[in-house]
Amino acid sequence: RMVEDGVDFAILGGRRQRYEYFGYTLAGTNLCAHFRKQNAEYLYGKNADFGYKFTDVSRDDTEILDKMYALYMEKSMKVIRSREKFYDCFCNGDARPVVITKNDEFFGYSCLNGNNGGTGEIELLDFSELGHVLNDIMNFYGTYGIDVGFVECSNDEKQQFLTMNAENFGISRVDLVMILNFRSVLDAFLNLKASCKNLVDGECSFEVEGHKPFKITVKNNSVTVEDFDGDAE
Repeated sequence: RMVEDGVDFAILGGRRQRYEYFGYTLAGTNLCAHFRKQNAEYLYGKNADFGYKFTDVSRDDTEILDKMYALYMEKSMKVIRSREKFYDCFCNGDARPVVITKNDEFFGYSCLNGNNGGTGEIELLDFSELGHVLNDIMNFYGTYGIDVGFVECSNDEKQQFLTMNAENFGISRVDLVMILNFRSVLDAFLNLKASCKNLVDGECSFEVEGHKPFKITVKNNSVTVEDFDGDAE
């Protein structure tokens, strides 16, 4: 049915052994930086406070959600979310959206987990302030540290700060994925990767059981994925 509806791939969370029976497999790379109180104290000294405040956001806070959504849509790499479903995207398990303000002005947002010790998403108007914001999150909620998830190929200020200053890192798979249209998925994801990294020139043809053969070509960081009629490599 998904193929008939034009779905290229499906993602779900759940037990590996259960969903592998239905064609799903673990995929993706999730990096998590462990930023601790001692890291902040080393950078800024004990009892540092930079004036950031954090407030839970409800579905009725439409003005704040509008600002959060506008900031999210400025990202060069993102999952497409509608404004109508934006709030729901944060409410997974015990996670919730939190607005970040300074001097009563909007400065960004974060999606914090239930014990306030982790965030899978944080967006700021100015990421040069990330260390100050993380310091104040730990102060505000009284936590020993905060785990910050991020995408490896983003290569932005967030990744650079965490690489230089976090205590440690963890790596894990992201979710269970089933690819229904390899050509479309590889075309989209390789072009996305080429937008933030230089790819090596070359070409190679593939044949996946149950799918038409295809060829991937990379030249001058431009990616082409097309049908292939010969014998795949």
